[in-house]
Amino acid sequence: MNSRIAMCIPTFNHRDLIKELLCEYADQYAGYGIDIYIYDSGNDDTHAIVDDYDGSCAVYYRDVSGEVASLPSTMHGNYKVFLIYRDLCKDSRYDYVWVCGDRIRIRENVLNELMVYLSKGQYDYVTISNSFKLLDSGREYTNPKDYFEYMSWIITLFGATLVRRETVLDSANIEGMIARYVTTETVNYSHVCFYAERALEISDFHAYVIITQNGGVENSALSLRNTWRNDIFTVLFDYWPKAIEKLPDLYDKKKIIESYYDINVHFNRNVLIGYIADGIFTPEVFYRHPVEISKIADMDVCEVEEILKISREEANDYICGIRNKIRDFFDSHNKIYLYGAGRIGKRYVTFLRNEGLDKKIEGFVVSSMKNNKRVHCGLPVSAIGEIDRSDNPGLFMCLSKRLVNELKATILKDWNDEDIYSDDFSILF
Repeated sequence: MNSRIAMCIPTFNHRDLIKELLCEYADQYAGYGIDIYIYDSGNDDTHAIVDDYDGSCAVYYRDVSGEVASLPSTMHGNYKVFLIYRDLCKDSRYDYVWVCGDRIRIRENVLNELMVYLSKGQYDYVTISNSFKLLDSGREYTNPKDYFEYMSWIITLFGATLVRRETVLDSANIEGMIARYVTTETVNYSHVCFYAERALEISDFHAYVIITQNGGVENSALSLRNTWRNDIFTVLFDYWPKAIEKLPDLYDKKKIIESYYDINVHFNRNVLIGYIADGIFTPEVFYRHPVEISKIADMDVCEVEEILKISREEANDYICGIRNKIRDFFDSHNKIYLYGAGRIGKRYVTFLRNEGLDKKIEGFVVSSMKNNKRVHCGLPVSAIGEIDRSDNPGLFMCLSKRLVNELKATILKDWNDEDIYSDDFSILF
């Protein structure tokens, strides 16, 4: 028998994300014993979106704007996590409570695997990760210290961890945790600290980490930028260490802090230029944390200092140049095919539609139609060999850099470089 799950979604003025969630995913979730709770502190028409839903999933809406009114909007999400746990900690209808970001989408392959482990009824925490950086397969933990020190970097993400209601929430001092961790300097990671403290208090602790071999935990293509992008350097380099320093001394705090930077945070030259263009990355910001930022960017301090010589105007000109290069590629071809009908493709086609470049897009192409659907994001999907090469087509690559290089050396070796667009343009997101 499947465990009953309360999937709880903190949201703030994201009605389109909620509409997509309910229209495209809620009925699927219902088949896995999942009810959806929307915790909303915004002032848009999210409530009407919920009211209009008439599918098979049980969906509950709660307006918590009054309870978070005294807090800045950047603190709403994490405070709502504690409101969720406070509301559901005694609700015996549910075995697990799953806090997910409003942009998180879960595929069937993950849900199927998840049910296997939840049905055992013994895990206090079940964590889901797309990353192969620490593990190449699932792993069980019976020592909370090992679990948290090894996996804290992924636990930071809304949607990564389900908690067992009876053992994690039922006897938790929710109000005490709010007082301890819901402060300006620790709120972004207050849920992580809650998990860490509760893990030490659970007798006969069990946790399981699922590695999703084929993806399946994705961000909605409607959501392209991190909601705390403007505060990213403060959140990462001031708030993360301060939150972790509040944990019980049993934990190796230095290890936890550094593993987050080593595994979960990545900058490159384009990313830093994008932050310069937005006025986020400045010399003042850099010299507060020069060693940490340089290490994450895989550069030495002098290299980052050279990037910082780029003015905000120059950074914006650089970004315009990338945007113009994409437009020139579209203009120089009669038809455009998006290579790769997966998560990246969904993200890219949303971007291209927002840029008004979708009129020339014929559809997606893949190396083989095996295990691929015929339609993706409303566009047809076909095999690369079906393209009519006589009509001046261009390939817009929607794959990782590694896969692009592999394809250029094999399947695409007879394509001209000028007919393949594979440059990194994530700076535009």
